[in-house]
Amino acid sequence: MYGQIVNVLAYADDLVLLAPSWRALQRLITLLNVHAESLDLTCNTLKTVAMVFDPKNTNKIVSKNFPLF
Repeated sequence: MYGQIVNVLAYADDLVLLAPSWRALQRLITLLNVHAESLDLTCNTLKTVAMVFDPKNTNKIVSKNFPLF
């Protein structure tokens, strides 16, 4: 698994989308929506959570405010 980037973790009916920025996360959400619709599936937005983690190096913090996904 070295040298590979993992941005989706799945377990049973749960998904975790990992992204380095809110734009990248929005792209993943859009892609998830396209594929879910093609399979006639929906995501429960009432059970959906977004979490932002600050980098270890606080000099790399870009923003504390993010738009809605």
